[in-house]
Amino acid sequence: MDTITALVGHLAWPLTALLLGIMVLKELKGGLISALMPNGGSIEAAGFKLQTNAAKQAARKANVAVVDEPKAESDKDLSPYEQVMDAWRELATALTAKAVELGGADDNRKIYLNIEILREKGVYDTDVLSSVRDLFQARNSARKLGADSLAEADAESFVQTAKALTQIFI
Repeated sequence: MDTITALVGHLAWPLTALLLGIMVLKELKGGLISALMPNGGSIEAAGFKLQTNAAKQAARKANVAVVDEPKAESDKDLSPYEQVMDAWRELATALTAKAVELGGADDNRKIYLNIEILREKGVYDTDVLSSVRDLFQARNSARKLGADSLAEADAESFVQTAKALTQIFI
């Protein structure tokens, strides 16, 4: 029993430090990094890499026009989280409709399958499809972190990129 007590005592500080590190990282991702690098980019230190606006960068690389549009009146009433979810829903619906035309799944939850079908058919540039994957991952991250974790600037960037990509699939 003394061995277990000693082991727990030795692990308490490293686990506490790890938990604090995770909390600080969440705060950094929530707004500080996007405030420092509003146009995207990455920070790498000690083998850890943090990328911001990866989908926006990929969309620009694929020559997809990402236009900074003023917010619509209906968007002003929504939280940043709700704006991201709505923009993703529109993009997923447009991509799914295009994939269904080519034999894809008629289900917005099968995004990876539908992206793969569009890639195999050669209908869209791989950079465009990579941008959709990046947005999907960003959307999933937002869901995991929760509604309060999204900064206004991050949501605007996501919505602009999603709307530009949606226009490609319509």
